[in-house]
Amino acid sequence: MKDYFDGFMLIAHRGGLYYRPENSCAALDYSLQNGLNWVEVDIRLSQDNIPILSHDEVVDTSDGEKRAVRSLTFQTLRKLDIGGGEVVPGLADVLHRYKEKLAFNLEIKELDAVDAVLAQIDHQDMANRVLITSFIP
Repeated sequence: MKDYFDGFMLIAHRGGLYYRPENSCAALDYSLQNGLNWVEVDIRLSQDNIPILSHDEVVDTSDGEKRAVRSLTFQTLRKLDIGGGEVVPGLADVLHRYKEKLAFNLEIKELDAVDAVLAQIDHQDMANRVLITSFIP
């Protein structure tokens, strides 16, 4: 297996946000199709403590309101259109889908998400393909 931590790393920010909706599978697909094998995505927790990909603390809901990600269940979040028909992805689905294709810089936005993120990394056996970062002191 390739050593993903060897040498220079070119990492697509928010999965490739300038070309597709940020933190979406479309962005990850675009980055992969264009030769990148590292992506940075942002992780928050849903109301039911499911790690999801979202940079912002608040999202636009289908009724036009702005709501905190933490106030919405995973089932509600995964139905929200974040642009171009893309929906809010769960970390488990993303790690599974790209397990053999990408390496990840997971930026944790909420301290209490750490245990759930580590559990997903362990469950997918991806410790050798994941870097965890955060701006939380």
